[in-house]
Amino acid sequence: MPPSAASRLGPARLSGRSTRVPVFTFRSQPGAPPVWAMRIDETAVANVDGLSHVHQFPGIVYFEGGGDSAADRSGLSAGDGFLIRPGELVEIGDPADLVAARGWGLYFTPEALDNGTTARRPADRRLAWRVHPLLRAFASDEREPLRFQVPRGERPAWTGALTAIERELHERRFGYQHAVVAHLVVLLVSVTRLVGTDGTTARSDGDLLDRVLDAVETGFTGPLSLSDVAAGLHVSPGHLTTAVRERTGRTVQEWITERRMIEARRLLLETDLPIAEVGRRSGYPDPGYFARVFRQAHRVTPRAWRTASPSPD
Repeated sequence: MPPSAASRLGPARLSGRSTRVPVFTFRSQPGAPPVWAMRIDETAVANVDGLSHVHQFPGIVYFEGGGDSAADRSGLSAGDGFLIRPGELVEIGDPADLVAARGWGLYFTPEALDNGTTARRPADRRLAWRVHPLLRAFASDEREPLRFQVPRGERPAWTGALTAIERELHERRFGYQHAVVAHLVVLLVSVTRLVGTDGTTARSDGDLLDRVLDAVETGFTGPLSLSDVAAGLHVSPGHLTTAVRERTGRTVQEWITERRMIEARRLLLETDLPIAEVGRRSGYPDPGYFARVFRQAHRVTPRAWRTASPSPD
């Protein structure tokens, strides 16, 4: 469900994408937290540009439940929730069913959880947020939205938090920025518990991890290996492997591949570049190897990813 009905968000049809699925970016106002909660109502669904779209930011869709007929048609029931991952293709079905199921959309950027360190990092570093303990559930590259069920006893708190975020952003009373983020954190803690990703990571070598991710961001488009990163940071490959795995559960090479796949998906969605050129710009000069790695990560070829949905009329 794209947030195009909200006053602070809007669709951004990116260059080269006029014949494919629309891509939405988050546009926030200066001084306001990059968070938005909205009811999925008639006004919202009227702004849907086609039934398929992609978000370049995380989101949560939650349904309070609206009656047996809505559940029968859409398969939705009270307490259903879905995680929307950045870059994920979303197909919403019949918009009327979403209205009948009394849905909410909660959208944000990782900067909403900034603890004061993000501002010192490169603004375009795409990997940093994926190690945040409350956002790891959004870091998967699965092609389907992750579905979860909020227990009956927790549903009033969910509705209350979403309503509070909507109200705080509208009224903008003293301290609303902190209140909005506090409600967002409560919901993300709930999601993390419900989907089984406790976000636990070792706290040591935090500065080293920052430097690893910076090195990946700087060098992923060219030849880059564990040895290259270790040499650049003046540590042994063995120590680097252990530190990064303990901190994130992944190897350095997996983070390099992750960053390259982020870039590949972006280029596939935003441009009409040939597949081989997408691979080259993502760090894979060999088209065949690029196709194999992409298929291993996404279970489909790069071309199938690009053409996964019908072109909007």
